[in-house]
Amino acid sequence: MAKYTKVHFITECYHGCPFFNNVGQEMQCDHPFYLDKSNLKTAYDNMIITQQNSHGRVPDACPLKKDEVTEVVMRVRLSL
Repeated sequence: MAKYTKVHFITECYHGCPFFNNVGQEMQCDHPFYLDKSNLKTAYDNMIITQQNSHGRVPDACPLKKDEVTEVVMRVRLSL
């Protein structure tokens, strides 16, 4: 198996972050922190992104600000 590692530095939210997700009219953060349901109080806790707090900066509630590094492993395989 070939391994490839890429370090992605985040300088802004919105389309500058791989965890940004635009669901219909709403913008949400898909960071693994929000996949753990014990971290959520409501179904909308991961909707921390707005037009005002995402362009050119990272929202204050961003989980990346709490962790020094978040490592995401993605496995890519050809489907036949």
